[in-house]
Amino acid sequence: MILKVFLLILSLLTISCEKAYASIDGLPVLRERLEPYLLPEDHPIKHKLDHLLADPEVLNSEESLKKAGFDLSKSQRQANHVKVAKHRKLKHYLLKAYTNDQLVEDESSAFVRRVTRAQIIQEAIDRLGYHADFKVPRKWIYLLPHATFSCEQRQCVLVVEDMHVFEDEMNAFLWKNPQWVTQEKLLALYTLLSEEGLVGSIYLDNIPFSLDGKIALIDTEHVYVWPVPYNRLTRHLPKELRAYWKELTTGN
Repeated sequence: MILKVFLLILSLLTISCEKAYASIDGLPVLRERLEPYLLPEDHPIKHKLDHLLADPEVLNSEESLKKAGFDLSKSQRQANHVKVAKHRKLKHYLLKAYTNDQLVEDESSAFVRRVTRAQIIQEAIDRLGYHADFKVPRKWIYLLPHATFSCEQRQCVLVVEDMHVFEDEMNAFLWKNPQWVTQEKLLALYTLLSEEGLVGSIYLDNIPFSLDGKIALIDTEHVYVWPVPYNRLTRHLPKELRAYWKELTTGN
């Protein structure tokens, strides 16, 4: 009898969940909130994503992502860190996603922050006229085709422009090269960091050089956060510019 009652309650909960997510229109609050940040329907990779992510099991784990043809970044630093994935059919774009086995409850809010803060950084680059030396990836939220099928599965992923950056070892080499790092670039970087509070962009893996020679500001999670720990960058700079950087950042 107890088992029957339990199964009845479970079935009612399941029905309730399925009703709530019966269709995209069954998620009006979520969709309305995400609307300004969604990948446009006419975007070149929209239909490719519809195909690649049609199966809800693709996002079950790292293994299922790899099985679906995605290559994962090697720098997955924490168990619940967002996964960075490439696919040969998604040229010039990356996906950032949480898998179903990760303990992350609300990926949509995290992705909205990344989209809006990327826009803030782009506005700063535009305002300061730093286009020649800096860039930031455009980002959109993609609502998964199966977002309505289960209450326990992911609702969306983040689509990110691929900045075509150098790998960590090469990037570290370039940051020590005075032909790539100049006083002018350091002054511009300092201005961006200090004015916009880009506390995460002081770390080398968040400011990689790209193939076009620009510095890509790929950490759009932290904006308007002070103080910036400028000293974290010092040892990665060309020796002849370390004193300049210290003088520039002293007292800030």
